[in-house]
Amino acid sequence: MPALSATPLVSGRVFSVEAVRDTPIVARRLEDRFEGSFELDGPEGPRLVAIRGAVDRIDLLADGSLRIIDYKSSAPQKPVQLAIYAVTAEQRLRGLRGRTWKAGEVAYLIFGAPRGLKPLVRRPSDLPAVLVDAQFRVLAAVAAIEAGQFPPRPVYTHLCASCAYHPLCRGGCKVVTAHLDPDGNMARPDPECPKVIEWRRQHPADAPRRSSALRVV
Repeated sequence: MPALSATPLVSGRVFSVEAVRDTPIVARRLEDRFEGSFELDGPEGPRLVAIRGAVDRIDLLADGSLRIIDYKSSAPQKPVQLAIYAVTAEQRLRGLRGRTWKAGEVAYLIFGAPRGLKPLVRRPSDLPAVLVDAQFRVLAAVAAIEAGQFPPRPVYTHLCASCAYHPLCRGGCKVVTAHLDPDGNMARPDPECPKVIEWRRQHPADAPRRSSALRVV
C-alpha cells in the first residue's frame, strides 16, 4: 500500500493549497523524521525533552516561515502533537540556508473533509499562545510520568465498547491510549495492565475473544 503522502488524492489537495498561496516555496521536506532533545518552555522555565516523530510535510517559504502539514484520516481530538511538531521544527531547522525559520501556517490535511485543510488556529495571531500551551501540556505529562502517575485517559473511548477486557479494566487501558504491540495491533490487550495479567494467571487456557474487530481510524 503506498504511503499516504504519495497518493494522488493527497498530492492534489496539497497542490490546491499551494495554488492559493502567494509566497513561493524554497524547499520541501516530506515525511521528515527527527529525533533529539528539544527545549520546551514551561511554568518553571525551559527544559530539554527527548522527542521523536515524523512530520508529513514541511514547506520552507521565501518569507522565512514554515508551513507544517500533518495528514489525517479524521480530525484529531487533541492537536498537541502538531503544535509540538511546529516547536521542534523551528529549533531543528534553525540556521538552515542561513535563516531563522518561524512556524507560520500549521494545519491538518484531512481526508473526507469538505475543505480538507484544517488550520491549527483560526487566526495567525493565536499560534504563539497555542504553541506555548502545547509545551506546558507536554511538560506536565513528562512530570507526571516521572512521578509514576499514569491515570487512565482513553482518547478513543468507543474502542472500549468492543474490547473483551472492558469488564476487567472499565476503560482507560493503554490499548486506547499509548500501547502498541510489535505488530502495531491496537486491538490487542495491554500486557502491562495488572487486571489483564491477573485474569490470565487465573485463566491460563481461557483468554476471552473480542466481540468484534477493533479498527483505528
